[in-house]
Amino acid sequence: MIAKILQNSSTFHAIDYNDRKVKENAVELLEASNFGYLDLLTNNTAADYKRYFELWQEKNDRIKSSQFHVTISCRGKEYSKEQLLDMGKQWLKEMGYEGLPTLIYFHKDTNNNHIHIITSRVGLDGKKIKDSNEKRRARTVINRIAKNDISAKARTDFVKALSYEYKNRHQFALIMESMGYKINITKDGYMEVCREGKTLLQKELKMIEWGSSEQKDHSNRKKQIQAILYKYSNGLTQNELSSVLHTKFGIEVVFHKADGHDKPYGYSLIDHKERTVYKGGEIMNMDKLLNLLGREIDPVKLSETMLEVSKDCTMVDVNQELKKYGFWLNKEGEVIHKRSKLVMGKIADNFKEAMFYNFRANKASEYSCSSESCAVALSAKFKIDREHITMSFDDIHNMQFYKKSVEESLNNHVDLENGLNVMRVGDKLFLIDDENKTIVDFDDLNLTTGYTKFTGDIIVEDEYSLIDAISSIIQGEDEHLSGGEINNELKKKRR
Repeated sequence: MIAKILQNSSTFHAIDYNDRKVKENAVELLEASNFGYLDLLTNNTAADYKRYFELWQEKNDRIKSSQFHVTISCRGKEYSKEQLLDMGKQWLKEMGYEGLPTLIYFHKDTNNNHIHIITSRVGLDGKKIKDSNEKRRARTVINRIAKNDISAKARTDFVKALSYEYKNRHQFALIMESMGYKINITKDGYMEVCREGKTLLQKELKMIEWGSSEQKDHSNRKKQIQAILYKYSNGLTQNELSSVLHTKFGIEVVFHKADGHDKPYGYSLIDHKERTVYKGGEIMNMDKLLNLLGREIDPVKLSETMLEVSKDCTMVDVNQELKKYGFWLNKEGEVIHKRSKLVMGKIADNFKEAMFYNFRANKASEYSCSSESCAVALSAKFKIDREHITMSFDDIHNMQFYKKSVEESLNNHVDLENGLNVMRVGDKLFLIDDENKTIVDFDDLNLTTGYTKFTGDIIVEDEYSLIDAISSIIQGEDEHLSGGEINNELKKKRR
């Protein structure tokens, strides 16, 4: 068991992360407790819980980052979500966080069952919860909870395994091993159930040798499992197949390999839903299954390699390649198995940034750019380096239209045409036509306004430079303004 304390936050961003996973059906909210008035309501949202935590944080404004976020994880499927929930609540109590507003999420999208706990470092009395040596205490507390539970759990799991239908002691051992135990067979006819180097149980082989005396007809279930293998095996590795089937269908695939050999000589399936163990051959010939799997590429590595080799590669390019193998890459950098919707891995952050940078550079390349000043403006608009902007030097055919649109907007106090915006970079202004992918320097429009009436008593006079007037009202960060927004600011300035 591992208890890991994660980063503090003043915005409780961990709630957003877990809520997104809930919407992807990869996470389940197990419990939301001690939220006062929210406990009386249904259909509470992530925003509701964040707001409550923000109000709770006001009990002590000296604690700037009051989010307390911890994960508690076990090896494989050693503990169920209910067991992890009980252990998490006991851990909170011993760490001093009992009675506080708390969210507990169960993550089912990885090989190791785990929960995320989110609460506040502000105690019931408004004081900060004691956090000295908390990482060491976190380990000590979770180890004590697990140790007290491990022997009792082994006895419970053994009885549960006996309820499965299996044909021999080897299949029974597979059931126990799927629960995270190591099994030893002694020379005097006993089975030892071990974990963490300790023998927890010792049972006579004769009591488990043949399992259930009642052999049921599983022909329909076998056909279902075979159909599942056909549907989900394509594009997965052996480990990924076992993870996908276990998560979605409660079916665990165990490949048997001789020491020093990569290719399995056989496989078994543990159907936890129906509590039955099958020889792989009862469902599908092993060679046929291996042919269905048969993928020699790592989808995460493939994505990263494409982004590393091609400086122009975007998420669209990566997904066109991943599609051939049954995967897709999302904007979070996660590689998803299309059929099961499970996350198979995540590309490194530097590759994710490169992917988005390439996307922005690709979008910038669609614009007609006929001057150095426009190139600088495009690099600012898309947040890319100037060197990645290509000059076109093409004549801008719509120049008269752009000039007319700007002058009409300012003279008649109306918005610019749809798709037109104004952008400031430094002390210069640019007209952006996103529909026709064009950028124009205001200096090149040759605007000729005399005095221009915006409303009854708002006038820009001949000697008042249009560009100076607009430039002087836009300060600070580069931004986009519509014609109407420019005029509103001009009116304020003239007053």
